[in-house]
Amino acid sequence: MWKDIAKSLGIFDTLVPIASIATIMGITTLILPRHGGLGFFFLLWWFIVVMISLQEQIFQDPYRWKPNIDWKGMIVLIGLPLTVLWILIRWFQTKPSIRICLLKDCPLWCMFAIHIYRLDGLSILWLLQNGTIPKFLGYQILVLDVWMGLSSILLVILTYQKGVNAFPNGRRIRQQQQSWRRNLLWFWNSLGLYDLISGYILLLLNFMLQQPAMEDITNGGSGGEEENEGRGGFRFFSSFATSRSTLFLFTDPPLSIVGFHPIPLIVLFQAPLAMGIHILMLTSMDIILQKQGSLLPLHTRIEQIRGGGGGGVL
Repeated sequence: MWKDIAKSLGIFDTLVPIASIATIMGITTLILPRHGGLGFFFLLWWFIVVMISLQEQIFQDPYRWKPNIDWKGMIVLIGLPLTVLWILIRWFQTKPSIRICLLKDCPLWCMFAIHIYRLDGLSILWLLQNGTIPKFLGYQILVLDVWMGLSSILLVILTYQKGVNAFPNGRRIRQQQQSWRRNLLWFWNSLGLYDLISGYILLLLNFMLQQPAMEDITNGGSGGEEENEGRGGFRFFSSFATSRSTLFLFTDPPLSIVGFHPIPLIVLFQAPLAMGIHILMLTSMDIILQKQGSLLPLHTRIEQIRGGGGGGVL
């Protein structure tokens, strides 16, 4: 089964784990020296996700929902990211050391760099070709994720060279006209957050508004004991879906493939991480710009250290 899924993902069966490893290496390298507890939390979170992904037991079948069994996996797939985000938000609100670490010690360009992994969205091309993902969701992920991945590269270059000075801080905005770059940054974060949240919502719709299996339709609604056991209490939702053909955009084919390695690495770790960064930047952008405004751009600090003239700027 794993080999079949790997074939469906093409080269991204290898690239997705590589991107996940690169992400956690970057996070631990950045955060562990500044806040050991927070860095260890990210490392533990990633390790748990890897173990869940490799077990391949989130869902029973990669090409067919079995609701009375798969609901447990759905709780993991939705509940774990929400739990982690809730913990991080609470820590951010109640622990000043974590708040300082995220707002001041984590450079803005690093926050953008996390989103480069979203180029993994190109794997949707393979899933669309194999017919293992609904077209509506597939095209949305393909367009938005690839756009977010490519634009994050440009933002990394911009903020790496100019630091937070690439975006005027709150004081300058009050004194001058609103900066189009600042507006673009808000739009970029809002679009990225919508892309991620809508993906989880569409996954739930796909699960709850599933279509009956073909043999169930052929047999007049009695697909056998196994089929009825798999459907259980979700018959109302699936009947609702089949009575409205437009909902097939969300339910055909089933999305249970997301519960099989390596896709959980994205759903359980990288997507919630990117979501948290979007929320942080949307709610605290002025503070980030103020806290990091006194820092020189990274390449300037490196040049000063190499020249021996700025040993204390880091």
